[in-house]
Amino acid sequence: MSETRGIFGLTQAVDQKLDNNWVPLDQVWHSDSRFSDGKALQALPDVGYVMGGYASPQPGEPTSKHVFSTGTSSYAPSANLPASRQNADTASSTVNGYYGAGGPGPESDAGKISYSNDTQTFLPSVRIVKRSEVGATGPKIAGYFMGGVGGAPYPKLSTTYKITYSSDSPSSVPGANLTGTRRYMNNQCFSNETHGHMTGGQSGPGPEYTNTDRLTYATETTAVYPGATIPSGHNRAQATGGNETVGYYVQQYGDRAVHKITYSSGTFAEVPGATGTMPVRNSGTGMTGPDGIYLSGGENPSISPSVQGRLSSMAKLAYSTDTVSDLPSSANTYSAKYSGSFSVSAFDSGLGDRQPPDPTPSPVTSPALGPAPNFGYFAGGQLDPSYSPNDTSEINRIDFSSDTSSILPGTSLVNVTRGHRTAAISNGFNAYIAGGGISQNPSGGVDKFSHSTQTVNTAPGLNLPESRSGSVAIGNVTQGYFIGGSVPASSPNKTSTDKITYSVDLIQRAPTSANMSAVRYYAAATGTPSVGYNAGGYTNYTKCDKMVYATDTCSNVPSANMNDNRREFGATGNSTHGYYAGGMGPGSPQTPSGRSNIERLTYSNETFSVLPSGSNLTNKSQNGAAAGNFTHGYFAGGGPSNYTVVDKMTYSNDTNARVPGADLTKGQYRTQGFGARMNDLPAVGGVLRSNIV
Repeated sequence: MSETRGIFGLTQAVDQKLDNNWVPLDQVWHSDSRFSDGKALQALPDVGYVMGGYASPQPGEPTSKHVFSTGTSSYAPSANLPASRQNADTASSTVNGYYGAGGPGPESDAGKISYSNDTQTFLPSVRIVKRSEVGATGPKIAGYFMGGVGGAPYPKLSTTYKITYSSDSPSSVPGANLTGTRRYMNNQCFSNETHGHMTGGQSGPGPEYTNTDRLTYATETTAVYPGATIPSGHNRAQATGGNETVGYYVQQYGDRAVHKITYSSGTFAEVPGATGTMPVRNSGTGMTGPDGIYLSGGENPSISPSVQGRLSSMAKLAYSTDTVSDLPSSANTYSAKYSGSFSVSAFDSGLGDRQPPDPTPSPVTSPALGPAPNFGYFAGGQLDPSYSPNDTSEINRIDFSSDTSSILPGTSLVNVTRGHRTAAISNGFNAYIAGGGISQNPSGGVDKFSHSTQTVNTAPGLNLPESRSGSVAIGNVTQGYFIGGSVPASSPNKTSTDKITYSVDLIQRAPTSANMSAVRYYAAATGTPSVGYNAGGYTNYTKCDKMVYATDTCSNVPSANMNDNRREFGATGNSTHGYYAGGMGPGSPQTPSGRSNIERLTYSNETFSVLPSGSNLTNKSQNGAAAGNFTHGYFAGGGPSNYTVVDKMTYSNDTNARVPGADLTKGQYRTQGFGARMNDLPAVGGVLRSNIV
């Protein structure tokens, strides 16, 4: 590999990438895996604690400390609990472990253990609704305690409370409530940095839960995680844990099955090499370590009375091999034998795969990246009225190099509602088509289109947090936004925004700072690698908002008001201008019924201007769409007639002309356009272009 230092221009960077001599940013520090996510590692404490429970011969407040690097445990009297506590759960910051609620009360208070000095601090001001069998999860900044069973008459709970670590303060978080009442939630929760996962439990007395609720930390909202279910009869875990990419669920009773969820796919799969090998330890606990889950305590149900069957031994489920092994006696929880205990470590916050530097790193080579495909795509929608039925999931492709059109054989939309009023966003590698449907029955489905294979691939669990029809999409090479839209009649139309992070195929509700300034749907958007502009739409026809990608902020730009009322139209652009064409105005029936004029947004001064009539579309067009590359924009489809017509805008001179060879194979409207090079997306996937076209 050639030298990669001393790069002083984008042209040099692109040249090295095309020559296969470029090291991606996330691999520059590959020899030190602390930088694998682009962020320097704050070294995590090398310890975990097992505490509370029903213990013999000690009372129920002792704490055992485990050192991961040495594999040894010891009694930590300074970390003992102030009183007996069972069936609680824990969450962790990078410096303290927190416990909350639990029995025998049930209890409502909380405490914390400092990793630096093994001291336990009772937090009398932290009070939540009394509950036992509580579950807990959280990122590095807060812990969420949820579910469980309350005081007499012992109601089953769904409510969620948060402890903010910086202030040790509690608060109710209604949006994060479980989707149903769940008890037996202790040892049922696991986390990565973006989401908490709550699997199993029981409504009890009543049916068991086999599904998973997922808490999105950024929005503090909980929803059922589609596809993340475990088999019936596996609703009680003796341990859960994981790292940033996978989570593990270890069944307590019966076959002691181990199931693993891969977050990128959102589904559980049994781990045959681990199932049945776990020691029998009902009512045990699992501690998340840097390299696996450490299971301790519990009871052997074959030994009676139960106090005689309590355990102090420890076993480990290793991430690297998916196998279970008994640890030596030096790892035992000193002299105490626990059941109903709970455990905590800093790795609970989903940082389990962040390891110290590898002393013998393996060489890394970067794969070659070809140029972004020079095509535009028009996916789904409705066919012109001559077809019956007229809904379609087909994808029409325009080859920009030859101005010709064709239907992609064997490729069609899968999850979205036939592409009817969807929104689409793209980077150099994939496009995402989301939502759609009619306003009374919108879709939350998402289809992932690969530019390299020109096929649609479903990504399990990749759904909008809320169904949207007629939303608008914009983004850059790392992230995209689905903004506004129309939702079911039972809910208000939207100003909210959903954000997709391409590297992990994750869609979650964006902060409120990303909301539109006013309700709008059937709008259109263009942008640059740093900002996007969404304009027009029902019911604020001339408004334009700017989204700043670096800060997830959206705000109205008064100077960028459109000159004409406009909705249900298409937009695309290059590095300096965006072009918004066609559509219709307010009213029903609309007046006029379709528009042919084009407005140009100049990014440098954030103002719209109407192009001369000689640059108008060939026909009046409503419900059309657009795509493009760095030099030309293509406006396609729409009605009320001539649904197949494609016009080509030349950016260098703002002229427009029909290109008959590019006419759509079948006339389409309410379709969605996208491409790998529109809105100044990179010519080479993942790299900002300089002078490459």
